[in-house]
This record gives sequence, C-alpha cells and structure tokens, in this order.
Amino acid sequence: MDSGIYLNAAGALAAEARLDVIANNIANVDTPGFKRSFTLQRARAPEATVPSRAAGGRADLDALGGGLFIQEVRFDASQGGIVPTGEPLDVAIDGDGWFGVELDGETLYTRAGNFQRRADGVLATADGRGTVLDLGGGPIVLPDGGSAPSIDESGQITVDGVLVGRIGVFGTLDPRAFEPAGGSLFRSKEGLLPESEGARLRASMLESSTSDPVREMVRMIQTFRAYETNQRMIALQDQALGRAVNDVGRLG
Repeated sequence: MDSGIYLNAAGALAAEARLDVIANNIANVDTPGFKRSFTLQRARAPEATVPSRAAGGRADLDALGGGLFIQEVRFDASQGGIVPTGEPLDVAIDGDGWFGVELDGETLYTRAGNFQRRADGVLATADGRGTVLDLGGGPIVLPDGGSAPSIDESGQITVDGVLVGRIGVFGTLDPRAFEPAGGSLFRSKEGLLPESEGARLRASMLESSTSDPVREMVRMIQTFRAYETNQRMIALQDQALGRAVNDVGRLG
C-alpha cells in the first residue's frame, strides 16, 4: 500500500478531530465562563513513539515519517468579558481562579458564576446539579425569605446584613493544570486546589465565553478545506494504484 494514502488518512483524521473541537466552541458561544479549546498539531517523526490521538494509535501510521497528528487539546485561559446581568446570584471572577463545584462526588472547577438557590437552600450551578463550594470545600446554604443576597468582592454572602457564607475561589488559570470535564467545567490534574490570590468577585455580572463565533467559523472553513484536500489526495492515489495494477500489469 502506498504510504501517501496513510499519511493523507492521518491528515484527514487530524482535521476531523480539529473540526470536533471547533464545533464544540461554536456550540458554547453563549455559555458563561466557557473557555474555547484548540488543538496542538505535531509533525509525525519516523518510528514515532507518541501515540496518535487522531489516528487512534495505529502502528502502521506511527511508523511512518511525515504527516500530522493531534498532539494535545488545550483551552484558552484568557479571561472573557464581564457583562452585567442584574441577577443577585450571578457573579464573575475578575482575575485568576475558579469556582469550586461538587458534582457526583467529584470536585470540579468552573468560571461560570450563574448560580441559583436550590429548593433545599443550597447555592448551586445553573442546572442545579453542582453544589457551589465555600473556601473550606463545603456547601453554602442560603436562608428562606429575607432580602436578596448580597455578594462582595471577597465572595462573602450576606442576607439582611447577616453573613451566611463565602464563595470559594481556587487555583489559577494555568491551562496545563486542567482538562475539560464538559461544558464550562474543568478537572484539576493536581487534585484539590488552594485558595486563589488576588481575584475579585463582581456581583450581578457574568464572565462571557471566550469563543468568538466569527473566528471559529473561519477556522472551521479552513479545517474543512484541509479535510477535503486530504480526501481528494486519497482518491487520486487510489486511482493511481488501480492503474498500476490494471494497466501496467497488462503491459508486462
């Protein structure tokens, strides 16, 4: 089999993997606190020992030189724009750090501060599934009735002048320390994180997504063209092989 077909197949698979990442970015353009992802591509070295994520780790591809594979998927750690919402339980982080969320027994992290009060009084994520954590890693319970909660820059929550809890802000935005866990949630590679330093909270505001729809659409078009080019090259090489087998063989 012509090695060129394998290399173009690897290129098509890498483009397909990148398209999946871009499509997820576009789907989350309006998701508060979402961090757009991007792929790091790497040229394939002969007898590569790094498994190819795009090619599914196939030995026949990894043994060839040339071509591309997706080495890693990372996220853009830059801060999104902070926009006012007027909702008392909306809060944005201005600076480094993450909100801690307990979900299905696991501590995850997010920049999405569109919180709500569940029926049991616990401060929770927008879908009600995740429990927002205080600095000690415990839940925050808001009382029934009273005035709307007030949240200051340090995360302290007061109701009618009484302190009822403090929202925890943890870690830093270093993308090397996290991996996506779905939506705007991230999983720490370093276990539980310490309190963040220097971050300020903005009440009745939300951090917007870092995914720009226009740029993502441009990237999608570019990547789709790369995918189509690899497909055409595979077809041309397949035709050439067919002629070599059928036509050249007859000449002999």
